[in-house]
Amino acid sequence: MAQTIKEAVYEKKYIIETKDPYTLALKIIDIASKHGEITEKENIYETDGPIKEVKIKFDLIIKLSSYSRAKFTFNILGRTNGVSFITINAKGESQVRILKSQGLVSEAYYNFFMRHMYPDMAKKNIKKIKETAYYLEKDIKHLVPIKSKH
Repeated sequence: MAQTIKEAVYEKKYIIETKDPYTLALKIIDIASKHGEITEKENIYETDGPIKEVKIKFDLIIKLSSYSRAKFTFNILGRTNGVSFITINAKGESQVRILKSQGLVSEAYYNFFMRHMYPDMAKKNIKKIKETAYYLEKDIKHLVPIKSKH
């Protein structure tokens, strides 16, 4: 049985004014794809009526080892009306997986892992999340000026 230890590290909300929310949202996916593997969960572009709406959800996965990874979750909502904009909610978390089973040897390994290996893996994940977040923000700011809310 595997256990995944998750630790929330990064959370930000961005509001970006843009003439074309859908195209900008696709550019953000493209920027994120340069940092790892993208798993798209939802991609909706509603064009009925005078208001156009965009809803895109995706994960950015950065594998650091066979047991650890950094995961960003993006939720992008956009609207074209009098003022066109997108709102980006981004969350980053460290994920470390450990195999855990019954028995004395397994328990000893689990305790050793948690004491000696987990802290280093989590530290590397957190560093990678902060580094990736910095470069994502920098690349997005090159597209358009953004307002960040913590």
